[in-house]
Amino acid sequence: MKTQYFKYKKHTDTWFWIISAICLGGILAFILARGIQGNQNQLWKLLLDVSPFIFILAILIRIVAYRQAYQIEAGNKTIILDKETPKLTVEDGTNKKEILTSEIGHLKLFESYGDGPPFTDFTYMEIVLKKGESIIIPDRMANTSDLDLLLKGKRKIRKKRLMNRIKTTANTVNNFNLI
Repeated sequence: MKTQYFKYKKHTDTWFWIISAICLGGILAFILARGIQGNQNQLWKLLLDVSPFIFILAILIRIVAYRQAYQIEAGNKTIILDKETPKLTVEDGTNKKEILTSEIGHLKLFESYGDGPPFTDFTYMEIVLKKGESIIIPDRMANTSDLDLLLKGKRKIRKKRLMNRIKTTANTVNNFNLI
């Protein structure tokens, strides 16, 4: 096989996280309403007990928001790897950009240090070209092992977080900031 096509793989469990956030928010609202009905001394104790719920609810909302951002930005893009040349072609509707190995400056890998889903889904790579442009490719589209032929010998900078919000650190030209 001389050519490989990569498309973004949609999350199948997003509804689980949306329903989890709604249920946890409902439980939190119920606990707070019951605490307000009680006396004032119990309210402070209740707020301290509820603070972990608030933290978990914020993380659940963040998961859903990041997944929607990844889906909106990368949903209609296609990456084509020509193994014979080697050349990477990025297509976004009518826009098309071809990248040779000699044009790539370095690679930035934004990885999650979470143990499993959903945190491992927020990993992406940013291919920074020598011209200053960058191309962002989510891990659910293609990872470094898929593009190893093109990226062999390039400097890799790794950054780890719990969840990575996609942002580019290089200049973008012709709107080829692929997410």
